[in-house]
Amino acid sequence: MKRIGTFTKAPQSLAENEAMKQLGLPLRNADLRQIPMLMEQMRDSYPAQELPAGTPEMWMPMWAELVREFGLSTFSAALKRLMGRSQFFPHPSEIRKTLEAERAQQDQREKDDRRKREWAEIRQRCAEEESADTGIPIDLILRWMSENLNRAERIERWKGRTSKRNGGGG
Repeated sequence: MKRIGTFTKAPQSLAENEAMKQLGLPLRNADLRQIPMLMEQMRDSYPAQELPAGTPEMWMPMWAELVREFGLSTFSAALKRLMGRSQFFPHPSEIRKTLEAERAQQDQREKDDRRKREWAEIRQRCAEEESADTGIPIDLILRWMSENLNRAERIERWKGRTSKRNGGGG
């Protein structure tokens, strides 16, 4: 089967130079120079799929933008994961969705970790002050605080949904 739209590994092709110039990207950036190699590796991973002529050149600036936004190692890791899940050569929009979903998961993990650390600090402070001030068991205080925080968050979300439905700003 003959392939269409091959892309050479040389990072200085005319199409690549033009794409990099359009994005205002430096041509000497080592990460960006690896993009054609990644494109070639991805293409080799899908030997039965023919890419239309010009597709790699057209996708090059989109890949460069993703590398610039997410970093080469993150981008490369996402490509590897997509190879395991996708039967077809992934479109740049599919790669972006994968990267954004992974970023959202990472942000949520960091938020959860930060919240756990904050609760641990609160627990520690309350434990130190418990016997001297109130005599109320720390678990009751923390449960009450947690319920009130969750209730406050639910109220804020409800206010936001209600104001959007009513066309208001807040």
